[in-house]
Amino acid sequence: MRNARTWISAPLLALLALTLPGCNGESPTLDDPDDANSVLEILTASVPTANAGGDISDGNCIVTISTMTVTLANKPKSAAALGTPFNDITLLYINLHYTWDDPAIVTADRQFSLAGTVPIGGTQSVQFGPIAFGDFDTAMQGHTANVFMTIHGRAISGEPATAQGGVNMSVGGACTF
Repeated sequence: MRNARTWISAPLLALLALTLPGCNGESPTLDDPDDANSVLEILTASVPTANAGGDISDGNCIVTISTMTVTLANKPKSAAALGTPFNDITLLYINLHYTWDDPAIVTADRQFSLAGTVPIGGTQSVQFGPIAFGDFDTAMQGHTANVFMTIHGRAISGEPATAQGGVNMSVGGACTF
């Protein structure tokens, strides 16, 4: 009887051993060498400012908006990831979402194109306007918006890469009426 159990259980154990690698196949974890080999990350973001000045009644209200500079890092998940340019990330575009301190101020979400490549293990800075000029309104003077950004890119090997972050943009100055 004991021999019969051994003969029956041995093939079952062998079959189970063959199926285990299938259960543990592709895994979306940070340390899995078969997934994307790098992570796009926002290292720093400058705080943009907007200032208005002049007399709106004679059409001389001048709005100055500083560009935002964001420094991105392409961090490898393993030492082996540093050895190939296929892990470089090409930047595509940025989505911006605005939440003002005054709920009466509403600015539509915007998407701007980005250019550049973040090398694996390296950094790259990009600049862009934090708000479209056509979206600026004098009602924004004296208010602050949280500008939430999602930066989109693609690794040379094909995997998508995104990074998210936010800054506060204050609008100072005044145009008289």
